[in-house]
Amino acid sequence: MEGSTKRRAPSPNQETKGDSQEAGTSPRETPLVEMMAGGPDLTEQARLDAQLMHATNLLFLRTTALNTAAHELRNSLTIISGATEVMLMHPDDNKVHTECANTVQIATEHASVVLENSLQSARSLYSDKTEVDITAILEKSIYLLTHQMVLQNITLQKEFQSNLPRVSGNPVALQQVFINLITNALKAMPRGGTLTVVSRALETQYVEIQFRDTGRGIRRKYLPRIFDPFFTTQPAGKGMGLGLSISHSIIQQHKGTIEVESKVRKGSTFTLRLPCQTST
Repeated sequence: MEGSTKRRAPSPNQETKGDSQEAGTSPRETPLVEMMAGGPDLTEQARLDAQLMHATNLLFLRTTALNTAAHELRNSLTIISGATEVMLMHPDDNKVHTECANTVQIATEHASVVLENSLQSARSLYSDKTEVDITAILEKSIYLLTHQMVLQNITLQKEFQSNLPRVSGNPVALQQVFINLITNALKAMPRGGTLTVVSRALETQYVEIQFRDTGRGIRRKYLPRIFDPFFTTQPAGKGMGLGLSISHSIIQQHKGTIEVESKVRKGSTFTLRLPCQTST
């Protein structure tokens, strides 16, 4: 048989190991028979390979889920830390205490939901979609980080289009994206600045959301890698490099797009586009 490994065939009177050669067997066929009988069990090897691939995939999914959970815990702790710091700055202001307590409660609930979904499956967070009010999710995300903005002397500008079309999506996942992008903007402005959040409907049946900061910006050479997992320009211990990667994955699951424009010492703009409910 062409392509098979050549081996010297035994003489007609020579017994092969375990069996005698049958009359009429072609010398060219014997090597193949011996290889099939005495070689490795290909079926068993295929089964072992499949088990290894399955285990590798499970490990990847569990690692992704745990990394996502760790990242969300960091975000929630940042929100809670900011709220408690404001409470300590105003020990006798009951109104401030109530607002901060609400922030802590919402941040805790958000983290709990994200963690539960992340630990169940790396994709389960995106599967449950409903009609979503983008403006409401933006307002809630901004509210959670308001105290951190106050501490960092950040000026917030909101330019929300009224009667924005609804989109089909998972509100927890989209809030996760908005919190990630706002948190990144705050990190880029440690000494203060302006954060502008814009929402509008496009004629292409998409809703566009922009997050513009006046921070330090991102070098051009880093932009192609900005959405890669574990890529970060932050010092060691200051970031895991997962926020933008997670956000990119979520927006893709929502059949949307996310882009970034940036200039060093001028700031960055992250632009999201999500299909309207009527276009899905």
